[in-house]
Amino acid sequence: MRLEDGLAVLAARAQLDAGQLAAYAAEDTLGGVDTGWPGGSVWRVEGQFLYALIRALKPERVIEIGTAAGCSAAHMLAALNANGHGTLHSYDILASAGYAIPDTVSRERWRFTPADAIAALQNTPVRCQVAFEDGLHTTEFTRDALRTLKQMTTGVLISHDALHFSDYGRMVREAWDAEIGNYDAVLMEASDCGLAFTCL
Repeated sequence: MRLEDGLAVLAARAQLDAGQLAAYAAEDTLGGVDTGWPGGSVWRVEGQFLYALIRALKPERVIEIGTAAGCSAAHMLAALNANGHGTLHSYDILASAGYAIPDTVSRERWRFTPADAIAALQNTPVRCQVAFEDGLHTTEFTRDALRTLKQMTTGVLISHDALHFSDYGRMVREAWDAEIGNYDAVLMEASDCGLAFTCL
């Protein structure tokens, strides 16, 4: 489906305006794995999806599990910066995560914790309005992450790679079926990864 179609599904789920989401998405020019970001990054349309959601919801706090090069973080930070408020709390076991966030994106709103995300969040819970999970794509890890995040999220919960053709996609969906049940999943051109999301 096109980005606009994916945003329409999001709008229906989160009771947002689809036209406004599309306008916000058009602001985002950071790109994705299909425009030169390292492997494992979100695709351009997925970054625009995250950006539009955060611009529309204007959250005070966003949680990210799995930062890698920092592509998804860059999109979310750009949206928070455009909103003029809010913080992104990112967790990754690699201390170097986020290394590719461009200098054009201010990191002032970024709180990065190099640690096991689930353990860190269980020890120090963070209440948020948006949570993005893109960690180890096993059924067990994703279930643990969703179980942890749904206790802290009062808005939209999202996972990457939910419709990937590999076992990753199957395992992410197994976790969502077990822990969430009622959710939408979209695969937008030209991504081969897909996003699963719901409102809590």
